[in-house]
Amino acid sequence: MQRRTLSQTDLDVSALCLGTMILGSKVDRVDCFPFLDAYLEAGGNFLDTARIYSDWIPGELHRSERILGEWLKARGNRDELIIATKGGLPEFVDMSHTEFGDWLDLGKVPGDLTASLDHLKTDRVDLYFLHRDHPDVPVDEIMDVVHELVASGKTRYVGCSNWRADRIRTANTYAVEHGKTPFVVNQLFWHVGVWKMDWKPSVLEAMNLEALQFHRETGMTAIAYSPQARGLFSKAVHSEALSGTGSLPSWYSPQLVDLAQALNPIGELTGLTVNQVVLNYLIQHPLAPIPIVGGRTVEQLQDSFKALERPLPKEAYETVLQLAGEPG
Repeated sequence: MQRRTLSQTDLDVSALCLGTMILGSKVDRVDCFPFLDAYLEAGGNFLDTARIYSDWIPGELHRSERILGEWLKARGNRDELIIATKGGLPEFVDMSHTEFGDWLDLGKVPGDLTASLDHLKTDRVDLYFLHRDHPDVPVDEIMDVVHELVASGKTRYVGCSNWRADRIRTANTYAVEHGKTPFVVNQLFWHVGVWKMDWKPSVLEAMNLEALQFHRETGMTAIAYSPQARGLFSKAVHSEALSGTGSLPSWYSPQLVDLAQALNPIGELTGLTVNQVVLNYLIQHPLAPIPIVGGRTVEQLQDSFKALERPLPKEAYETVLQLAGEPG
């Protein structure tokens, strides 16, 4: 699998990151090891998890990290991999918290990292994300805590997840001016349809014009979660039901269905599924982001790998950019 170096680091990661939120939830526990093995066998080395992942499933807490830690111990491959996790969220209560609760709880961050290391059965992670921001907390307080995480040796680098571009800029300016550790990467919601979404104010952050300009100016690596829009494009192309309050994400827009129908012929001409076209939007993007892929089965995971094997021709990719409506 292709490798890319994360900005401001010596971390060479695979061009597709494996999201492990699905471990113990969408992927049954008995199937998790084969699922992780398939990613490794394809040449992947970059795994993303979080302390809160799977906590919405009754029973065992922190299930994703625990399963990943069991697999790392069983395979003895920790040093071959780049492991990222996230923390700093309030404890999960129930699904009435549709955004998993609230803003960043800065006081929880050091303890969350220590607990994550225990779950992952390792003495350090390569990359630690603050899972949210809290816009009412001054960035100097946040970056002072971030600096201590790296100084402790428990993480090599730190990143931010679901932060606005202006807050990242202010935080890193403070870090540089005061000799503190800066954020090296930014994780945000990004797929080919973000420019056509009905995005509402949220504790989550999606790629937008401000973020796009920020990444162009700074060269900071963007790590894109939900790069295939939770399968929405494939469902739209195959005429699967997209109606009903339980089936549509809050950011759904009818324009996304129109985009899916417009992208599908590009896939047919190039021998790709619409999901592979959607993934190639990011794989071939000039900013060189790292998409986080997942799936319910090994076959779905392997379908994503094929996008790397079959890049879109230049003219086809330019057409995708135009259809997406991404600002120039």
